[in-house]
Amino acid sequence: MGNGKGVERVDVVVEDEFPRWEGEAVEGEAEEEEEGAAETALPSAVRGGRKSQVDAVLQRVGGDDEDDGQEEGEAAQGWRPYVRLTFHGPHVFAGIRQLVECGIIDGERMPGWMTGEEGVTIGAVRHGRIRGHKGSGL
Repeated sequence: MGNGKGVERVDVVVEDEFPRWEGEAVEGEAEEEEEGAAETALPSAVRGGRKSQVDAVLQRVGGDDEDDGQEEGEAAQGWRPYVRLTFHGPHVFAGIRQLVECGIIDGERMPGWMTGEEGVTIGAVRHGRIRGHKGSGL
């Protein structure tokens, strides 16, 4: 709103790639495959990092070829990327409230700790559960 209170900036980070379907070509893919061939030969424990679910989704979609009634949109619904949101501002809860009042965010589905009702200043959601920090009221 320009009053200096509320959400000034929102950072959205998506760390997983979109799944690719068979036959889709991506520019520069051939060079990347040659460079990544040695990396993929290593077991995932050696490579480190988060295990990708793209291969599992592609295998499931490939196995469902018998079901001709299934659409591509249904298969894509199974993919869940790792998304991180960070709100910045002097009064983030007031900014979120303004977003609810404008109809951008569904306030009925928002947990109480995000509205500031429980005295929470920092919160994180991991695997669908709220992880509170010391002194956060959770």
